[in-house]
Amino acid sequence: MHGSRQPSVSRAQTTGAMRKANLGLLALRRYVPYMRPYVGLVIVFVVSQLGSLATAASIPKVIQYIIDGPITHHQLGQLLPMAGLLLLIGLLEFVFIYVRRNYSGTASLHMETDLRNDFYAHLQNLQVSFHDNWQSGQLLSRAIADISTVRRFVSFGLIWFLQIFLTFAVVVVLMLSLDWALAIVVVVCMLPIAYFSLKFHDKYKLIARRLQDQQGDLTTIIEEMATGVRIIKAFGRSPLMQRRFEDQARLLRATSLEGIKARSELWTQL
Repeated sequence: MHGSRQPSVSRAQTTGAMRKANLGLLALRRYVPYMRPYVGLVIVFVVSQLGSLATAASIPKVIQYIIDGPITHHQLGQLLPMAGLLLLIGLLEFVFIYVRRNYSGTASLHMETDLRNDFYAHLQNLQVSFHDNWQSGQLLSRAIADISTVRRFVSFGLIWFLQIFLTFAVVVVLMLSLDWALAIVVVVCMLPIAYFSLKFHDKYKLIARRLQDQQGDLTTIIEEMATGVRIIKAFGRSPLMQRRFEDQARLLRATSLEGIKARSELWTQL
């Protein structure tokens, strides 16, 4: 059981060093080489995302034209073509969203597979002393949970970040063209949201990092109990291992609830 031989100071020092680095989004540069083989898929789902945003933004303008034109001037004969145009725009938005989801999922899964293969190959090339000093549960957590998190960010988080940024820019431009005073009011109202979001980010990133480490610790305990079940039974240490598991599970639960509380406070403030 490798996990029992890792000094707790070693992992704490490693975690502290990673926190001090504080690279943030710059750390995603390491993921760029894994995107290059699938740059075609990335371009397709980015273009699809832009297309879905364009179609969604055009619907209010068409509705405005219908209200200011045929309805205001009682030209009811033009309502049918405008309704057909709205239906066409809705179908285009559906197609763009479908293509985006399909291609983003495919690209992110391929990237995750390549990243996981490289991670495994790297572990195989490390010296035995590394595996003696590192908990196997931590490595397993990195290989499964962390890489899956990166994949979810590429397939969902990155797309939503792009969508929110572009939506905000498009909406501000549209409001400025309609009523600049209203646009300024909306932008001013966004400042408290930005403040609370940054405050939440600083708080939640520490919770997320602690949650990540505790998941690795719990995985280590489970791995030790599974691989050393005969030794545990032979020496009658089942109650001890059960207590270790329950204590770590309670600690993980408390941290998870702390994260949920932080998210709920953010939504309450917003």
